[in-house]
Amino acid sequence: MIVLIVALRERRVLLAIPGGVYNNLVVNTELEKLFKEDQDDRLSAKADWENRQFLEYINRRDQNRRKKVKQMIEKGLIEDVSDYHHAAMIFQHGNGPEDFHKANELAKKAMELGDQRKDTRYYKEVRWLYAASMDRWLLSLGKAQKYGTQFVKESEGEWGLKQPIDPDITDEERVRYFVPPLSEAVKRFKEKY
Repeated sequence: MIVLIVALRERRVLLAIPGGVYNNLVVNTELEKLFKEDQDDRLSAKADWENRQFLEYINRRDQNRRKKVKQMIEKGLIEDVSDYHHAAMIFQHGNGPEDFHKANELAKKAMELGDQRKDTRYYKEVRWLYAASMDRWLLSLGKAQKYGTQFVKESEGEWGLKQPIDPDITDEERVRYFVPPLSEAVKRFKEKY
């Protein structure tokens, strides 16, 4: 038997699944909506990443989403693995080191909560996001990315790994975060995008 409790004022849904894996699972529905909008903006057929007007439009929407998520964090409304994952992704699409660092902190918290609670819903996603936010943050500080998750369109119009990349990180460590070996990274990126 699944019991669904809706708290409209807090915009949360509590799922009580007796004997289930996700007992007392809490979903922040407003944050989930912001996350979906973030992803839809990026996956839209209208996404033209070389068009300045489109980029300004997305940046305004991203900034608005980050503002709302900051308010949720201040009010203590980020509680669940999914909340931390969704908030981290929204900050990953930020504008600078502060946003990328926040994304990394939130992704790390999602990993820790998931491990603590044996909640595997976002196991791969939060680990990859932890690595990607770490790379984006380091690059924004002028440092080498560790995992090889960040790409750049080169002068010939081809995609390549954004340099520099920390040579001390092994492919075995990358795999722990669901990041492909460097030798396969560009190929997989091109297949995906």
